[in-house]
Order: sequence, then structure tokens, then C-alpha cells
Amino acid sequence: MNFEIEHLLKYTYQYPVKLNPQYFYLSPSISAFQTLISHDLIISPIEDILIKNVDQESNIQHIYYQNKLVNEFTVKSIIKIESPEINSLNFIFYPFECSKLPFKYPAKLSTYVNLAIKQKNIGNEVKAYTQSLLSLVKNDTIDFIMRLTEDIKNIFTYVPRQEGEAQLSTETFLKKTGTCRDYAVFMIDCCGAAGLLARFVSGYFMVENKTAIDLHAWVEVLLPGGGWRGFDPTEGKAINNRYLALANSIEHRGLVPLRGSFKVQKKTEVEFESYITFR
Repeated sequence: MNFEIEHLLKYTYQYPVKLNPQYFYLSPSISAFQTLISHDLIISPIEDILIKNVDQESNIQHIYYQNKLVNEFTVKSIIKIESPEINSLNFIFYPFECSKLPFKYPAKLSTYVNLAIKQKNIGNEVKAYTQSLLSLVKNDTIDFIMRLTEDIKNIFTYVPRQEGEAQLSTETFLKKTGTCRDYAVFMIDCCGAAGLLARFVSGYFMVENKTAIDLHAWVEVLLPGGGWRGFDPTEGKAINNRYLALANSIEHRGLVPLRGSFKVQKKTEVEFESYITFR
């Protein structure tokens, strides 16, 4: 199946402003199961300099420089991909004992994984919930991940929130409410409490029978023999071919499609518009 995604971001300023460097995460992070047909970035005003980078976690990043004063700043991203049907659970654990939790990651990964997990500050409530879930599924790795994914969708109440960082996982657990990014952070911490490394993914979920969509967040879990495998706690399922990642990170903060600042000579109102369509 082929998809075309068009994402328009538009900033309108009350008075002329001088843009500081603007950082884009709008390039598709194509999985092993997808093929990029084309990607076009259309920017107005045209850049003085546009730099394409790979950041510290292998995400494609653009940095935009413009030296003129502007009243409007627009970025349009058009992505065409081929995305055939996939089965995210079609792999074999190796070493085989990794099918049960807890397990030790293979030596090549263990130092990196242990360091990342030790950096986490996971609340006691989240740890206790994780242990109860492990007991319920008899420490089966896939059953734990799938039950966690399904529980978040079924037990929590989705409450839209356009602005602000994700909630702490303990807050999400106690309130039993959140957005997709809150759900993702909670699931990442539960995985960490079980000894699994997981990361935050930002991108698009192309809902069937809809042409207008929003940005979405989900989780990838590092599984020996399977690599990074995607799970969506908002939808309560393993990801399929209708997901397209833009960026991923062990640390969820800062993974927005466009970020930057500007300089002004007097206080200026800013109007922001964002539209995403696909076909």
C-alpha cells in the first residue's frame, strides 16, 4: 500500500521577527518494512542556509537559517512511502531465554541498556504495577508487552492536550488519564521496571477512513532477535503498516516536528497552524 502524507506548519507574527535557527524533525524514519518513494520540504521564506544532519540517535534533522525579518514562516513536508502489511511479532528471540523476564541483554547491548535504564527515576507505584503484571503473565516477555499495551488503552481515559511536555509516568498512572505521549512515557517506564529498554517514537498514524490526522506517539521495545519493535498503547496493539515514524529517542523531550525561537523589538503575538492530511 502506498501513502502520501502532507504536513503544513505555519507561523504568523504580528510584527516582523528575526528567526533564530529552526530545527526540523520532518524527515521520515523508514522502517525495515517500508520504502521511501520521495520526500519534499517546501519552506517560505526560502532559507539562506539549510543544513541536513543526523542527530545523536540517528534521526534526520534539518537546521534552517534565515537572516531577513519575516511576518510569516511556513514549512510543508510531503512524504510518499510504500508500506506493505507487516506482522510486528514475526521474529524469534535469540538468545531463546529472552522470551522470559527478567533476562540479560547480550553483551554487545548490555552496557548501553543498563546505563539507559539506570538513568530512569521510576516511581514505586509504577514498579508495583509492573510486578503485578509480570506475575499475571508468568513473566512471558511478549505477553507482558502486549498485556501492558492493551491495559493502558482499556484502563486509562484518553484526554487530548495539545501543548506541554508529557506527564511523569506516576502522574499518568494515578490519574488514569493522558494523551498518546503520556501513555508512551508510562509504558516506557513500565518496560524499564521490567528490565526492558524502550524508546519514545513520534510520527504519524494513518487512521483508516480518515484524511485529516494528528501527530502521534508510540513505543518501540528493544528485543533480542527482533531489534526495535513497535507497540501503540493508545490503540492497544502492536504497530502495523499504517505507522510512519519521524524521530525516536530514549528521552522523549524535544521530539517535535519543528522547534526554534525568534528575536523581536517589541512584544509580538504569534498564530500557529498545523494541518496533516494523507491519502
